Amino acid sequence: MEAGLVVPHTRVALKWQPCSGSALPLAQCHAVTYSVPSAYSSPDIAITLYVEKFKTGSGKNNLHVIYLGGGPGSAANTNYSIVEKILGELPPGTTLYLPDHRGLGKSTPLDRLNRSDWQGSMREIIAQAPFPLEHMTLTNSALDVGVLAGLITNETKEAKVALLGVSYGAHLAYHSAALLPNIFESILLFGTPNVRKFAEAHTDAGLIQNCAADSHCSKMMDGRAESIRDDLQKILNPDLNECTKIFYKDWERPIKPEIAVYGVLLRLTDLLWGTSSIPETNTLHSSQLAFAFIRVTAQCKSPETYQDKVLTPLSPYFQTFESAVLSEGGNTRHDFSRLVNSLILLDKMFDFKVGQPPALPKTTTGLVPTSISVSHYWRDFDVLKDVIAKMEKSKSVLLKSNKTKVFMVHGEVDLNTIIGPAQKLYNETESSKRFLRYRNRGHTGLSGPCRPHILREAFLNSDPALTDRCLADQNARPLDWTFSDTPFVEIWGVTSWTTFHASPTFMILVLTATVLFFAALVALLRARKKIESA
Repeated sequence: MEAGLVVPHTRVALKWQPCSGSALPLAQCHAVTYSVPSAYSSPDIAITLYVEKFKTGSGKNNLHVIYLGGGPGSAANTNYSIVEKILGELPPGTTLYLPDHRGLGKSTPLDRLNRSDWQGSMREIIAQAPFPLEHMTLTNSALDVGVLAGLITNETKEAKVALLGVSYGAHLAYHSAALLPNIFESILLFGTPNVRKFAEAHTDAGLIQNCAADSHCSKMMDGRAESIRDDLQKILNPDLNECTKIFYKDWERPIKPEIAVYGVLLRLTDLLWGTSSIPETNTLHSSQLAFAFIRVTAQCKSPETYQDKVLTPLSPYFQTFESAVLSEGGNTRHDFSRLVNSLILLDKMFDFKVGQPPALPKTTTGLVPTSISVSHYWRDFDVLKDVIAKMEKSKSVLLKSNKTKVFMVHGEVDLNTIIGPAQKLYNETESSKRFLRYRNRGHTGLSGPCRPHILREAFLNSDPALTDRCLADQNARPLDWTFSDTPFVEIWGVTSWTTFHASPTFMILVLTATVLFFAALVALLRARKKIESA
């Protein structure tokens, strides 16, 4: 499919009905069914796109926003809470559309058995899928978005159709706008993945620079924040020191040395990418905890406190290490959403040679566990290799438009979709554009405090100065590398002194006690001098 794609003409009427089971009021639903042209799929395939429609107030507003959630691998109903907030921040009458991605939810789901837990044999699902799985591609998903946009335009005449994409949804939104130039008024992208496969030498640069600029973190790293990469390499050796021995002993099963990188990065994945169990704020990101963990494990200055002060607080946030992931035996039970993830990622990111599974990493050059993305499909390769062989991979297309405005929002400490490739994509995009940065946020820009200003600027042409002032205020607040007022305040504590030095409250107590001690000592000396004089 080439740039300038013409969306298949359809005269389907959008007959909206109240959504059954929706958690939000005012929701209306419609299932759009259309035949996929032979250029993109077999001519006898009918694709159903299930869409939920939300509108607040009775105001006359011609703004129509299609929200494309992340994953892929999550149905529309997982986005209800953020949709409700967005609608409250846009003017009355705004219409927001929430489609289920192709193959998920009610949009021609791949699993016809409709298992309530979305689990089952991958081979069974592939055999019974409603369309050949080689058509589960990024470009075909972009076609679905184009069909919906065309239907909205036909229904509302003067509609301004915009896209809001998050993570994978940002990639899909960009691809849709690039394939269908000048259809969308604007696209707003949060946490855009590496769409153009730009090489990035230092994928963890944002986090390391943040540490280097902080006096406490820089001190903990002996003035060389970048040495955290060397520390990570060191702890791949279970026999490095007493702390690594404790760390590896804590695992539910031994790990083979040849896949130590995979094992360690997998355990730290949730922390590095931003675990939802630790709410991200403007002063804390969970990747900081992984940073501190790697340092103190490599240094191991206080092995006697390592278990209590380091492992115990962090253990609830380590990725669990299932034996099936590392075993070489067969295991045909899989999470269904992971199948959709696999197909889209195989299409958009990885050029696997059929007959040769993706290689497990032997080393790493930084903290970003991008190699884990490849390794997740190591176990699935034998099942999916026939599908891969038939795939017509989606081509990377650069957005060039005289109409579509592009807004990209990215966190500088985002280790999930790193900022470097997003900035390069932005630089090559030929359209009216804005790149907005959160200095201290990761992959959660959509939940950032400046969202209302960003939404209004992207969709309503509000004053950019309001957005800039909000971001400047947020970016002026540094991350707290001491972890004060958190349960993790002692993780840096490689010695008893360093442990408490990290706590401002303790330092105040120490200072107060010191002042009182010297005051008492001076009083005692004066009293003694008087006695001697007498």
